[in-house]
Formats: sequence, structure tokens, C-alpha cells
Amino acid sequence: MEPQGGISTNLDGSKNLTLGLAGDHGSAGAFVHGYKDSQQFPKPTGPSFGSAGGNITMGSQSANIGVTATHIPHSANQLSASTNLNLVDANRHKVDVNAFTTKTFPKGPAPNFNTHGAGVNYSYNDTVHAGASIAHTPMFKHTQQSVNAGVNLMNTPNSSLSLNAGVSRSQNPFHNSGWQPGGSMVFRKQF
Repeated sequence: MEPQGGISTNLDGSKNLTLGLAGDHGSAGAFVHGYKDSQQFPKPTGPSFGSAGGNITMGSQSANIGVTATHIPHSANQLSASTNLNLVDANRHKVDVNAFTTKTFPKGPAPNFNTHGAGVNYSYNDTVHAGASIAHTPMFKHTQQSVNAGVNLMNTPNSSLSLNAGVSRSQNPFHNSGWQPGGSMVFRKQF
């Protein structure tokens, strides 16, 4: 198994930290998302991170399954199971499908609830990608849909820079958000 780690910075100055071990047939790791340094100005209030957890994945490059446990301070704990299957891996084209289910255990008197989802992703030459996904929470009759695309602008053995854009919408019996645009530029550095 090979050790891996990464640090990325969000627009609000918080950081995402990952640390783990990866091998040919699986991986295990821990993460902290939205870590706020106490030296930031103004000094952060509330929890010092947005979420933290761990995951384990088993499988191969063509199919895998995984389990993730997440703690969200003052909000909830979550347990997720996911799977990914590579349908096409020919020349420079790849098509993957995925599915997940998440059980959420909220803090306080709210009941536990489930969210289920699936998606499809296409990539060309590991440079350009596009995808679509849907997730549904039956308890709230809430459905989220998204379509996205992106391009890797730079990719070296230990760093990458990508540009992503997409649209998403949220629907429930009381509200339909319509399609909302979004985007990101992501720089990753592995150590």
C-alpha cells in the first residue's frame, strides 16, 4: 500500500485535508473538509471544521465498492455505501456508472432518513469529462439533479489544475429551484 495525502483551499480560506493508503485492490483514508485555521482573520466561530470522517474502498479499476462514515458537527452523522462500475474503457474513452445510498442520523429530535442516487460519467483522454447525476430523499420527497463538464488544464504526477462548470436543480413539493449554474477551478497538490 502506498501512502497518499492532499490539501486544497476553499474560496473562504478553509482547507480540505486527506490522508490515506492506496493499493491495487483497495484504499482506506481519513478526511477533514472545511478546516478553519484559528489564525484566520476574522477569527472563525463555531466548529473548526465542516465535516470529518473515514472511508474504505475495495475492488479494481473496473469496479469497486466503498463505505464512508462522516461526522458533521452540531448537525448529523452519516453512513454511505457506494459502488462504481466502468462500462467502457476503450482507447481514450471511458464511461462509468455509479450508485450510492446514505443513511443520515440527525442531532436532536429529527428522524433518521435515507438518500439514494446514481450517475453516469464520460471522459476523453483523462482530460475532458462530462456527467449527470440524480439523488432522491423519499422522506422529504426531494430530488436533486445535476449536469456538469470540465477540463484538466494541467496534470503532473503530484499536482493538477482543472476547470469545471455545470447546472443543477432541486425539486420538492414546495419548491422548484430551476436550473442554477455553478463552476469551480480546482488546484490539487499531493505530497
